[in-house]
Amino acid sequence: MDAETTPKSPEAVRATEAERAAKVRSIMAYTTGTEAYHRLSLAPLNCTDSIKYIAEAVGAFWLVEAVACEYTRPRAQEYRDFLVVEFHVEPGGRAWIHLRPDTGAQSVATQEIPFTDFPVGLWKFYIVDGVLMCPGDY
Repeated sequence: MDAETTPKSPEAVRATEAERAAKVRSIMAYTTGTEAYHRLSLAPLNCTDSIKYIAEAVGAFWLVEAVACEYTRPRAQEYRDFLVVEFHVEPGGRAWIHLRPDTGAQSVATQEIPFTDFPVGLWKFYIVDGVLMCPGDY
């Protein structure tokens, strides 16, 4: 077996998860706007540099597409000027995407994700005028 096919120990897997979470937190912490908008999905939703960096860093282009799909739902479109995107990932990989008109408000669109390797936690993003962004971009 070579290094790529050798099973990882639970400690190595946890370290990798922690590194991935640290990458996402770092990108989100140092976000202060964007230089360009990016179309990362087939839906009419653009993204800021920080969202593109997160998708690249942890292989989460699928997350952008999932958020974009929820954004196109009629109920979400009623609030298309501003939506809070909450992405809640539980240990074990089960997750939910919620689009809300404000923090704590009832979801206008929800998608359950049966499994993801995105880092565990509650991650918050915004959609402002058709642009998915980190809170620091706003």
